[in-house]
Amino acid sequence: MLEVNSRLICEDGKPDGVQGIARDITERTRTEAERRIMSEIAQGIVTTSNLDELLRLTHNAIRKLLYAENCFVTLYDISTSLMHFEYWADKFDPLPEPRPVGTGFSSHVLSTGQPILLTEEAKNRLYARGEVEKSGTDAASWLGVPLRTPSGTIGVLVVQNYEEANVYSQRDLEFLSAVGDQIALAIERQRAETALQESEGKFKSLFDDAPVAYHELDRDARIVKVNLTSNDSGLHRRRDARAIRVGIHCR
Repeated sequence: MLEVNSRLICEDGKPDGVQGIARDITERTRTEAERRIMSEIAQGIVTTSNLDELLRLTHNAIRKLLYAENCFVTLYDISTSLMHFEYWADKFDPLPEPRPVGTGFSSHVLSTGQPILLTEEAKNRLYARGEVEKSGTDAASWLGVPLRTPSGTIGVLVVQNYEEANVYSQRDLEFLSAVGDQIALAIERQRAETALQESEGKFKSLFDDAPVAYHELDRDARIVKVNLTSNDSGLHRRRDARAIRVGIHCR
């Protein structure tokens, strides 16, 4: 891409020529596009709590810069040891069922924690070593990056082109890796929040359904919380609360 500045050259008051300067702005344009997309994804992370919506937003964002008609995100569930395909957009292959980590390219990225920009040479080399086996429709161009967090790799983000070879570059790999790191942290945070909510829910259930009455007091000996057993105890609740207040004030 070029940025061109020019001016008209006149001689004796008549146009005689044009003088101009052309600058290659390919790098600048690419950098600006990457910055806009990363900002768009970051905004989505802040405003979107639903994982499906976040992954759909991410896909729509990266396809503004990369060929990403075929794109998927798989996440590893440590509790089941299965890869779950949380997002799937593909022209040929149907959504796979959850499956163990295998010998495909996405499994290889998950296991190694390293991105892969597949060329025919790289593909044949991995086949020859027995590190991967063919699965699904063969893609002419394939780019996969790990979803990395401080605790480890939790999944893989992949884009692929079935028709054209050499669609992706090293620059694309670096950009998509940055996208993967960003959404990986968002996914891990969502998982932590979900786990916390589940833990709080279990505690609330234990508290409410306990066979004995429980009262929670603040520093001024005021009842701020009672469980369901307490609510069912009628007058006993008020009598017990009064006894607790008196006991605390006496101490």
